[in-house]
Amino acid sequence: MFQRAGRTSFLFWNQYTVYYSYNDGQVNGPMTLYGSNNSDLASGQDYIQQLVVSEYGDIVILTSTNDMFYGKVKLSTTVQIDSGELPSADLAVRFDALSRLYLLKLEGGALMRRLYPLKNEISSAMHLEKLCPYYHFVHNVDRDLYEVDMGEGISVWAELIQPGTETGWIEVQIHGSDLLMYNESTDIHYYHGTMAQNKTVSFKHNRDYSSVPDYEIAKSDSCGISCFELKPSKGHLLCPSPSQIISCISVGCPRARHIKLRRSVTEECDHFDNYTISRDWYVNADGTTPTVDKVILYNWTLLDCPVKVKNTENYLPQFDLYDGEDFVRPMTTNFILREEYGRTDYAYNSTMAQVGCNCEAQSWDKMRQLVDSSTGANPDTIWGPQNYRSCFLDSYQGGDLTQPYEILNSSGVVSLTFPADHDSIHIFHVTVVDPNYSYCNLQTSFSVHVYGALSTPNFMPLGISVGTFVFAILIALVASYFIFRKASMEEFKDRMELLNMILQKEGQTTHA
Repeated sequence: MFQRAGRTSFLFWNQYTVYYSYNDGQVNGPMTLYGSNNSDLASGQDYIQQLVVSEYGDIVILTSTNDMFYGKVKLSTTVQIDSGELPSADLAVRFDALSRLYLLKLEGGALMRRLYPLKNEISSAMHLEKLCPYYHFVHNVDRDLYEVDMGEGISVWAELIQPGTETGWIEVQIHGSDLLMYNESTDIHYYHGTMAQNKTVSFKHNRDYSSVPDYEIAKSDSCGISCFELKPSKGHLLCPSPSQIISCISVGCPRARHIKLRRSVTEECDHFDNYTISRDWYVNADGTTPTVDKVILYNWTLLDCPVKVKNTENYLPQFDLYDGEDFVRPMTTNFILREEYGRTDYAYNSTMAQVGCNCEAQSWDKMRQLVDSSTGANPDTIWGPQNYRSCFLDSYQGGDLTQPYEILNSSGVVSLTFPADHDSIHIFHVTVVDPNYSYCNLQTSFSVHVYGALSTPNFMPLGISVGTFVFAILIALVASYFIFRKASMEEFKDRMELLNMILQKEGQTTHA
């Protein structure tokens, strides 16, 4: 049976005897009965039936005749305790998650469970023996597994309170110590015949991957599990459990670690389904010039609202590090941006010379030239922490330092600029390129809505409105003319008929 410990420990047994191997095999032998050299816990037809160990390191041994023995991990002795059951009872023992001991008995086809008063039985079995050599052993280790990424560390402490006449101390044992830097410090205080010893232990990851021959292999070789154990140097079966604390550190990419764009809490946006990129403002994936505009379907699930940026302002995106939904810290390292649809209508506000480069810095154009186009390399792997090189570390090596500097940092001077003659939507893919920042592949995407362009006046709607109005007036005038003309003609006709009637009457009177 393998035991969790700062150094590898085992318990194994045969019919009559339990053997231990502690501290990577440096301490080993048979477990003996307290106060004697007898290592046989059973004899004759009796045999060791079960051995269980609690999370706190308590050991309980059950024989086939229901004799029980108690011991502790890292101690070499056991004491017999009373099970309170007949030798013929069908019995088993187990610890629950809280290290409480239960006796399980099969009786009449039913399984009976009884909480066993382990502490009382130990005290009863050893009532004439000396007490534990210390009063209290406390600590702040609050988890079984800590996760440590590049550049991170943890610090834990333990305190041993004992009589001033005792000479015990807190032991520290570490397994896998080559993964992390380790440091410890001890403070001792005396007060009224009591000694309090406080030990602080720190673990930190501190490796440089910037110049290793193979970045991925170097990362893989430095990942793993390191375990540590804190315990008093002197122990006793009567000491309260836990009498040691064991925890492990996982060195590598923490679970669910990722980066998020830092957004304004009041940010609002108008929903849209797609947007269009003019052929004047992007290049094809193969570097050729497009002949048509490109319509992009917007992924709201992935991108959420675009960040609004006025075209007269520089923009430097800020990111935060998260484990799942838990905020870890602001991201303060080098990263690069790639516009996912090849847009060219943005720029960087600083040159390599302006930021202080000693040699020509890496850029997207330069990194693409290093990739054989026939391989169809994923653009997300062309440039990253696996091949990042700083332009500040080397002495001056020449090159064209008037080129834009394309590496950003939350505390740097480099930011993005956008043209003022048109509004636009940009979708950027982010990659952290610092090889010493994280074991995780930290990438994400976000979008930017650039606004504020002065649009060219468009007189067409006004012209159409005015033309329609004038045309309507002309139609009305023409219609009025014809209506007036028709009315005038009818009136003229009536007058002519009336005149003819008058003339006819006058003619008739003359003849008479």
